Amino acid sequence: MTTKPEVSVAGLQPEALYGLMTVQEVFRENKCEMTVTSVTDGTHSPGSLHYIGHAFDLRLYHIPQAKLDTIIIQCRERLPGSFDVVIESDHIHIEHQPKKQR
Repeated sequence: MTTKPEVSVAGLQPEALYGLMTVQEVFRENKCEMTVTSVTDGTHSPGSLHYIGHAFDLRLYHIPQAKLDTIIIQCRERLPGSFDVVIESDHIHIEHQPKKQR
């Protein structure tokens, strides 16, 4: 795993760290480099979970499409239901957001 030089992990919550470690294992198994591009740093939409340490972004452009599909499926399978894995236009966004119980 690598990070962009300006990435800050200050305030990363334990649940998001668990997610980061789980996703790192998926990337390793698929023989792809994982690059973290944002955690608690950067500019995000108002109310973003990045600001409270519950989200992180990963570089997307270097992953072949066939591997990307596999990586996304495996991340969604391995992370608990309190995580969302979203492919954005230029990155993978992963956030921990506990769902409300009904």
